[in-house]
Amino acid sequence: MQVEYALVAEAATTSTDGKLCLLNGGVEEYETQRLPTFSPMLMLVFKLRVEANECETPHRLVVAFTDTAGQPMRDPYRHEFATRRHPQYPTHHVFYPGIIQFPLIEFPAEGLYRFTVEVDAEELKTIEINIRLV
Repeated sequence: MQVEYALVAEAATTSTDGKLCLLNGGVEEYETQRLPTFSPMLMLVFKLRVEANECETPHRLVVAFTDTAGQPMRDPYRHEFATRRHPQYPTHHVFYPGIIQFPLIEFPAEGLYRFTVEVDAEELKTIEINIRLV
């Protein structure tokens, strides 16, 4: 399994045909004049590539959000999922998209905060957000 893409946005939604709509996508840094600073909403947007031999098997997705010291900011998001094989191309990969909401986040200090995506206890991707005092 691989991460096709993963990014942080202030808002995101998908259409019924799988198209993605983002608002302020690709959040990598916040500049602030005082700490703590807050974000009313952040969303982790991702798409996993699931190989044919990984389909129809339960998988465990875990997304952790940690502070500058690596300590949890929230309880990890946990979700079990399984994908079906492609109906016309059963030996071809399929995709598993997701949007996870993280409402009202307080950033108490400068530095790097991280979202880490794991599937079946394997770390697949880490996205960092830098909080910078200006």
